[in-house]
Amino acid sequence: LIGGDGNDTLTGAASADAVSGGAGEDTIIGSVGSDLLTGGGDADTFVFAGGDVGTVPSDTEYDVISDWETASDIIDFAAALTIVQNMAGGAGVATISAEGICVFDVADNTLAERIIAAEAGINAGGNAAAAQFCVFQVSGDSYVFISDGTDGIDANDVLIKLANVAGLSDTTLAGGNLTIQ
Repeated sequence: LIGGDGNDTLTGAASADAVSGGAGEDTIIGSVGSDLLTGGGDADTFVFAGGDVGTVPSDTEYDVISDWETASDIIDFAAALTIVQNMAGGAGVATISAEGICVFDVADNTLAERIIAAEAGINAGGNAAAAQFCVFQVSGDSYVFISDGTDGIDANDVLIKLANVAGLSDTTLAGGNLTIQ
């Protein structure tokens, strides 16, 4: 699905889609399935909801934003996103900063281990709620894990890969929407 030069709203089908906005400030909704989303130039909004991956998020099942523009693109989740800070991390449990950045134990060095540790970090304090998130990096890419608020990873959690985006240091929440720098 490919947009034009204007400000398009594009919605993928209930399968793994490739959706490209083209030029303009586009709104891209991948829907269910492990989608490849490309905003094109300008500030784009990528819309997600619980269960959008279509299966349990894993090191092979996630949505991809191929051209994330730091400080201008937005992740708009169905519920207002929030940060849960966790300073008591360790092996298998991420430490989460006040900015929503996950820091991992050296033992958690694969994408699969970091997904599990991110979820455990969000749920560590016993105060997990839907739409709490954290951001982390693996091998030159960044990932956003959004919890459904229940213990354990399931099909209602969301994992988004920001391809070729590294060196992130901050997140900004405005109206429950996420911008990552």
